[in-house]
Amino acid sequence: MNYRSFPYYQEMTLELIFNNTIEIYRKYFGWLFFYSFLFLVILNSLSGVLLAGKLDNLEQLAEHPKQLEQIFGSLSLYMIVVWLGYSLIYLFLHYFIIGKYLYPEKSHATLFMESIRKYYLKYLLVIFLVFMIITLGTMAGLLALIIGAFVAAIFLGTSLFPVTPILIMENMGVGETIHRSFSLVLKDFWHVMGYLIVFYLIIILFSLIFSALSMAPYASGFFSNIFHPLADEMQQTSGTFQLLHQPLYILLNSFLDALLLPLTPIFSVLIYFHLKHKEDSEERMIVDQ
Repeated sequence: MNYRSFPYYQEMTLELIFNNTIEIYRKYFGWLFFYSFLFLVILNSLSGVLLAGKLDNLEQLAEHPKQLEQIFGSLSLYMIVVWLGYSLIYLFLHYFIIGKYLYPEKSHATLFMESIRKYYLKYLLVIFLVFMIITLGTMAGLLALIIGAFVAAIFLGTSLFPVTPILIMENMGVGETIHRSFSLVLKDFWHVMGYLIVFYLIIILFSLIFSALSMAPYASGFFSNIFHPLADEMQQTSGTFQLLHQPLYILLNSFLDALLLPLTPIFSVLIYFHLKHKEDSEERMIVDQ
């Protein structure tokens, strides 16, 4: 891929990277939202199938402890589905954002099939290794108490943030992609970390607001639990999982989450091109000298 033809191949300030994120989001909002919403509806519907039926009657576990095996089996299957599903949608959204600029003549179906055929299997391994690295690094950080775990999580999360555009643009192997992410981010680590902190604080704020909105139709049950704290806790917990059966909750939750889901791939792509431009600029300066 000729990465220099990407219009956002440039070194960016905090203001510029957020302006570019909003510009890409607005330009392709319809399709980004549509694909995100479709994925989330499917995933949330599967949640009801895989989890809700098993978790509706948690209060009966004391009488039927063997049901724990079924619950753990359902949870394991659900985690696999989440891993496969989110890997697929994030890979495609990254490839879609890059491809619409570099290959505007290609259809959405072509971009989707190319993203799967070229990168999906490698991407599954990359995501699994990234998860393991961050998890083990955070656990190692616990040896230095909570602050150590927090620092480890921030460092690894920042260093591995642009693995997806690296995999797409530079088409490396699994280990090479992870190593490349570390080496590329370390060229401008503090700026990237600052950008990500501001970005995720905004995402968390909107996520809290959207979560409250998605629960609004069921607020009466929420306040009932608050004002009746002596009620059976297991029964209240099982009632929470019953929302996974509610079509209105699935659609509303999917709609609101779909507004946020494309932002991370956009930001990841922009971070990559910012770092790539900075790396190329430094190499040109060395050559000129």
